[in-house]
Amino acid sequence: MKCIAVVRVRGLFSNPPDVRKTMECLKLKKVNSCNLFADTPQNLGMLNLVRDFVAFGEVSKETVTALLAKRGKSEKGKLSLVSNEKEIAAFAAKAHENPKALVELGISTPFFLSPPAGGYDETKFKYPKGALGRRADMDKLLKAMLRI
Repeated sequence: MKCIAVVRVRGLFSNPPDVRKTMECLKLKKVNSCNLFADTPQNLGMLNLVRDFVAFGEVSKETVTALLAKRGKSEKGKLSLVSNEKEIAAFAAKAHENPKALVELGISTPFFLSPPAGGYDETKFKYPKGALGRRADMDKLLKAMLRI
């Protein structure tokens, strides 16, 4: 299974009810929130429904590690404060293999990110011209949002 990151780009105003419900199922309630999913047919079907409101694509293990180190939270607090780098790398390896492992590890989702440095390309067009839909360079977008 591949790990897919989903980032909400557009807001909630005047969305169809099925899109609103799907966003709730994906746990993307705010703009610039990010969540990790496996590429199962069910998840890809939900992403296909909301492709005009989110950006999504495959991410590398290094990006998942950076995401957990910068924005990861557990019941005890921020991961960077309560865990060392080796533990965070182990969490990231498990999360990259199976994104459902985040819940088992006690890491809260979604991750709330900053807007990307340099801004989105265009929030009304799909990926080649804009920020929406499936992206080949999702790592680049997440690194801009994490300011790496």
